[in-house]
Amino acid sequence: MAGSDPNPPIDVGDGFLMRRGYVVASCGWQFDLPEVPGLIRLYGVQARDTASRCAARVYVQLQAPEDVADFLLSDRAHQAYAADLDGRDAILTVRDMPDAEPQVIPRPKWRFARVDGGRVTADPRHVWLEGGFAKGRIYHVAYTAAGAQVVGLGIVALRDCPPGSRKARRRPRALGVRVRPVADGAPAAHADSLRLERAEGGGEAFDA
Repeated sequence: MAGSDPNPPIDVGDGFLMRRGYVVASCGWQFDLPEVPGLIRLYGVQARDTASRCAARVYVQLQAPEDVADFLLSDRAHQAYAADLDGRDAILTVRDMPDAEPQVIPRPKWRFARVDGGRVTADPRHVWLEGGFAKGRIYHVAYTAAGAQVVGLGIVALRDCPPGSRKARRRPRALGVRVRPVADGAPAAHADSLRLERAEGGGEAFDA
């Protein structure tokens, strides 16, 4: 799998950028990446309501191209918000079309669990249905989860990474650093909409 090597060889090509004083830095901004060695992610902090972790409702849509026994409560193997295994306010519904009336699946017929070695094992990040989930059908699960990352710190990390790299200019033998953001369109655009072009200590975070 791409990115699975935690210490990959560094290929700087012909060093064109480095010879001209550029620093190429990688900054992880997304907190819920899959647990795959080598991926660069944000390790943020938990949002708290006074002394306790925040609790809120989570809504997940699930659909598969084939029959499956269980679902991970997230998309593309990203980390899911953990459910209360015995949460009685959790609801699972199913429909065949997006605009169809959803049918509530009785709580005794499903649980937060996954199939492991042929056995149903409790798991706060998976949902299991008696008889399995049918291919093509649209399922929605709503549940209360405790704990949430302050995801906005990922955008702030993108802002603070360039000024931090720029400090290398203070080292006696370091070249000057020119900074331009290169990031996935969504976080870069969001940072721009929040007017985070200004560094925390003042001045421009990015070069023009």
